[in-house]
Amino acid sequence: MRRDALGRLRAAVAERFAPAYSLTELVDNQGRGGVEKEYDSRAIRSLWEGWLAAERSGGGAPRPLHFYVHVPFCLRKCAYCYYDSGPAKSPGEVEGYLKALGSALEYYGGAFGGRRFQTLYVGGGTPSLLSEGQLEGLLGLVRGRFEFDERGEKTVECNPASVTGGKLAVLERFGVNRISMGVQSLAAEVLAEEERGYQTREMVAAAVGEVLSRGRFALNLDLIAGLGGDTQEGFLGTFREAATMGPDGITVYPVWPTRRYVAARCGGDAAAFYAGLERRHGDTGERARALAAALGYEGPARPRLGDHSWIFKRAVGRVSFDATYDDVSERPMSLFGVGPSSRSRLMDRFYYRQERGWPQGFDPLQPAYRGLELGKKEEALKYVWMRLWKGEALSGAEYRGLFEEELDGRLGKTLSALERRGLVTRDGDDAAFAPMNGRERFECALAFVDRAWLEDAFVAECGLASARGSVTLRVKRTAPGEPALASVEGVALQAAGDARALAGGPEEDWLQSLLVCLFRGAAAGGGGEVSTAARRFESRLRKVFPGLRLPEDETRAWLATARALAASAEAELPAEDWIRMGDKALRAGEKKLAAKALRRALAPAAGRADGPDVRRWLEVARAGIGIGDAAVAKGALSKAESASLALSAQDAWVAVELARLSWEVKEGGRALAAARRAADGGDAALTAGQWLEVARVAAEAGDRRLAGRCLERARGAGPKAEDLRALAMRYQGLKEHGKALKILDDLVKAEVRASRSPLGRALADRGVLKWLMGDAEGAIADLREARRLEPGDLATVLSLGSALESAGRPAEALALYEEALAALPPGVAPADRGAVQRVREEKERLSKKKGRFPWVAEAARPRQKRRPRAGGSRARPRSRSDRGGTPAPETPGAGRP
Repeated sequence: MRRDALGRLRAAVAERFAPAYSLTELVDNQGRGGVEKEYDSRAIRSLWEGWLAAERSGGGAPRPLHFYVHVPFCLRKCAYCYYDSGPAKSPGEVEGYLKALGSALEYYGGAFGGRRFQTLYVGGGTPSLLSEGQLEGLLGLVRGRFEFDERGEKTVECNPASVTGGKLAVLERFGVNRISMGVQSLAAEVLAEEERGYQTREMVAAAVGEVLSRGRFALNLDLIAGLGGDTQEGFLGTFREAATMGPDGITVYPVWPTRRYVAARCGGDAAAFYAGLERRHGDTGERARALAAALGYEGPARPRLGDHSWIFKRAVGRVSFDATYDDVSERPMSLFGVGPSSRSRLMDRFYYRQERGWPQGFDPLQPAYRGLELGKKEEALKYVWMRLWKGEALSGAEYRGLFEEELDGRLGKTLSALERRGLVTRDGDDAAFAPMNGRERFECALAFVDRAWLEDAFVAECGLASARGSVTLRVKRTAPGEPALASVEGVALQAAGDARALAGGPEEDWLQSLLVCLFRGAAAGGGGEVSTAARRFESRLRKVFPGLRLPEDETRAWLATARALAASAEAELPAEDWIRMGDKALRAGEKKLAAKALRRALAPAAGRADGPDVRRWLEVARAGIGIGDAAVAKGALSKAESASLALSAQDAWVAVELARLSWEVKEGGRALAAARRAADGGDAALTAGQWLEVARVAAEAGDRRLAGRCLERARGAGPKAEDLRALAMRYQGLKEHGKALKILDDLVKAEVRASRSPLGRALADRGVLKWLMGDAEGAIADLREARRLEPGDLATVLSLGSALESAGRPAEALALYEEALAALPPGVAPADRGAVQRVREEKERLSKKKGRFPWVAEAARPRQKRRPRAGGSRARPRSRSDRGGTPAPETPGAGRP
């Protein structure tokens, strides 16, 4: 029974880390046995001074010590990114950050006097976005206040868009010897989907060439496997092309999605996201390893999707290092990080992370950090977990050298239990893990911790926001005297954030409902002291609030919270919080609540300097259109337009979206202005499909000249087959039939050579164009062939019938309609019912005229090409453009004159 309860508790902890089952995240949470507290810079400096003093007094060789600096600014926030980063709102924001960062570095510099760092890593964000002067100031301060091993690795992250010879010269002057360049993908369509459409192959090749030409830097290219829209073959193509550019290394990161990323692609269903990722890329690591070996790169033995990264290196690089930066090393090491989201570690003593930046300037008394104590036990546990994560064996000799104890000492009982289950094999002092999936690997890691640790790791939590602030509530074990809202037998309810959110007022009822919901979730999650405490909390709350109505589930509780906030005139949340509320309400099917929340996001009181960016406002506009709220859509488009004025020409995709969405909500002036802006600055950044979209808006808004310009650019942007068909239809809409026919002629020839299925659609479109240009017989021939290739396509039937009738052959048109209706299957799909009805109507119309058909005269008369008279009443063939896009020119009437 005891074993079953412990198994349930392990399963409950595992579920907190599902579905990714990341062991690195588990390492970040390994200090649950201690108490996580807030710290200011003064306390952090004191910790480092004490640690360094203990290291000096202990004698022996210094242990690894690394240095990390965070620069949080990017050209644009990529959709997949989970780091603290984003575009700067103004040049003043960058200068303010660098000034505060410099003050922090000055403050900490004195604590490390005489102690050398092995490595330096400047990451972000995008450090290469800084100007030459800003880079010189930052690196000058780092190298002036801190000491480094000269042969250790010194890396700066760069974006291909911001690499220049001048900046590389600055890096070289300050001893930087490695460039890590974020490329992620070389597929234009994948980059566009990930908000990185500004990057091109040519840009990457030029940046790589600039770095390699200097001969002083080792070059690493970062790629991501599993991005939206990327196939396995597409990723391997990117890998092959990146390798041929000649970098010293390629680091592949399996995509690590944020909640927003999963919400955008799988409606928030993380399990579905990872299942799809496994289907598409389950063996991508193995194939990448084989490809890398063929291209001269050495890689990991067993690359898997659950890994942090796959590192591929040339056997001999341009630059060698005595020490390399590694913030996920299994071996004991120390790391000093500075900047928001940076993580730091004092070996055998302490772990902390910086949760906040310095928007008001550096203040050593600002509580910007959260941390907890560590010991040798946690260091040994990290060694085991990281080895398990990498699929590497536990070395008895190495473990003994690192921790001064035998592998079978502290770990012996657990290793024996895992060996009996077939998860571990022993070879003398060493132990090797069997191959496992993510869940098995995670539960195997949990086998090395005791019940008390599992109880500490099982933290039930939820986030709240009220008119007074936002707060996260947790149920967890605490130490005596630790602040808590309430506690039972050492398990407490804690609040992290702005405690004013818990004050009394109109939100009290829904707040208490959420509290109860939280505890009920904890009670259902696992056995032991935490769940017992949760039940007791619930019992106490029932006594304090006897009239409390308990929500059935957390979604209903959240909806009660959101409705109360949206209805409260006093609630003043940031715009981003209102937008998130609207997103979640939409996912829950609450359109009215979503509309209220999105309107609140647009209110002046919700605006902040660090508020939503252009992309986010465009999302709000799309949501407004989706729920039929034109006011929300127009307001969000106005915000997006204002926020886009500072963007560069490489962000022309924003103008495309502005044009499309503005036209959809009947904002013709804004749509046309955005279309002109895209046309003036988007040559290098837009795809053929985007140019076609701009052309459509321009044509419908009445600017035919602009539409023509955009179509010419679409022709030069490498259009695919479907783009070419759409391009022809756009030219048809502008009555440039010659250009449209030339495009379709070329497309038909290409598809005949390739034997591709779109041939029928292209022939049908070409037939309509030939009819418009007066070639009735040519039109009929194309349409007949199109129908032969796609006999069930009723749009082609209608087009062919109209062409036959206009050519003076109504009997053939009637026979065609009768034949098409007779061939229909018993059940007609809803999408085809309209076409079926139109065919029936045409058949009925011609049936009524059948007696007046000139049967004999038509049969005896030689058929000639006939051009429709201007203003005539003959029917015109229907093209697919009639069902969307730019329509063909209308010819009034549906019958013979």
